[in-house]
Amino acid sequence: MKKNIYIIAAIGLGITFNSCNKKGCTDPVANNYDARAKKNDNSCTYDAPLPTTANINLNLTHKVGTENFQFNYSYTDGSGNEYQFTRAQLYLSSPVYMDDSMNVIAAPKEYALVSPNTNSYPFGTVPADKHIHMMNIGVGVDSVANHSDPGEYNTGHPLAYQTPSIHWNWNSGYIFIAIEGVVDIDGNGTFDAGETFLFHIGMDALFAKNSNLMTHFNSVGGQTHNLSLSVNWGQLLNGIDLSTDNSTHSMGAGFALASIVSNNAKTMISVQ
Repeated sequence: MKKNIYIIAAIGLGITFNSCNKKGCTDPVANNYDARAKKNDNSCTYDAPLPTTANINLNLTHKVGTENFQFNYSYTDGSGNEYQFTRAQLYLSSPVYMDDSMNVIAAPKEYALVSPNTNSYPFGTVPADKHIHMMNIGVGVDSVANHSDPGEYNTGHPLAYQTPSIHWNWNSGYIFIAIEGVVDIDGNGTFDAGETFLFHIGMDALFAKNSNLMTHFNSVGGQTHNLSLSVNWGQLLNGIDLSTDNSTHSMGAGFALASIVSNNAKTMISVQ
């Protein structure tokens, strides 16, 4: 009888000893939490955290009025002048995303240097699990970044040095819009020597905001949302007679003409 008692006691001590030394996952939030484990053996596993942001990509369609944009293709301005684009670049930046009540969801500092040669541009992120009803987007560079040094940015960044140059200097900043081309000033059906136009629009006061573009999508963490926008380059020349008003660098006497282009830029972006 005593022998049996000793055996039972020994077994009980063994169970107690093993329980006190049981190894396993001791983290209650882990998938494999073991309530009996007393020592953590680093075996805990966890669900991957859900992404908290969604990616934004701009899909752009480039137009001149109702026609598709083409370099070295003849269009006609509102005064009947035939013209062609040889250069077209602009900055899109500073998006503001809003919900149905026009509350701001996000306002990231993002920049894209846009040309009709390219239709797709990564444009940062927005918070996940949000309904994004409206957006504003700027044509130009915000006043802080506009006075930064392009040398501060890595090659490939939209605000880094570009060829051809899209930056004047630290005081004047970036060229927000650069459009150049030829125009048949005398109406003889040919583009003669010296019949050119050049509009370089910049400076803080000429930043143009396209407002209340209805995007209407729900952001999903980890996914990329493509925003399809139309860029109407012909709108920039609305109300301008290229035979007489065909050059500005936005400064001095050219500021008035640059202001017209900047005001036109406020309505050049639309949602497709």
